[in-house]
Amino acid sequence: MLRPAEVVERTGLSRSQIYQMIKDGVFPPFIKLSERASAMPEAWLDAFIALRVESTTSTNETPALGGQKHA
Repeated sequence: MLRPAEVVERTGLSRSQIYQMIKDGVFPPFIKLSERASAMPEAWLDAFIALRVESTTSTNETPALGGQKHA
């Protein structure tokens, strides 16, 4: 289980970006562990990242090249 700070660190997104993406339904939600603690299963974050990588590579774009198409 990953706490919100760990999710921020692993994704490079800000906490507010993550919560907005959760609200928009495009990011896996946190699970309430107690009244004051939330966490996300690591597998959920790994799957989200894998899908983002797959969607980027399936459009034939190279992020390191500024999104330029490559042959």
